[in-house]
Amino acid sequence: MDNIELIRKAKKEGEDDDGDDEEAPQTGSNKRARTQGGRITKGEDFWGKVDSFFVEMIDAHGRSLVGSRWKE
Repeated sequence: MDNIELIRKAKKEGEDDDGDDEEAPQTGSNKRARTQGGRITKGEDFWGKVDSFFVEMIDAHGRSLVGSRWKE
């Protein structure tokens, strides 16, 4: 509501302001369809993947991050 000019710019050219369009009213079909519901499963989220990455790296290179195997 603070930037009425942005709302006016968003309207398509040639669209009337009086609302007497001959087209059928919108039924809400432009809403985003839900692709996934609920929480992300444990291990599939970002931090779960980071944890599994570091577990693999620690197994391969050891626990000491300043060791020679980590520098390679």
